[in-house]
Amino acid sequence: GGKIKMELNYFEMMWMIILITFFQPIVNKLNGLFWETIWAFWKI
Repeated sequence: GGKIKMELNYFEMMWMIILITFFQPIVNKLNGLFWETIWAFWKI
């Protein structure tokens, strides 16, 4: 069952790359908003 396991890992790796590529801009935007909010509160 080694070959099937390798193919599964390859598929999971591809899926992870697709998810990361898709979500990275969204995560960056949310992260930017988060830190801007923290900074705004910090200055108060």
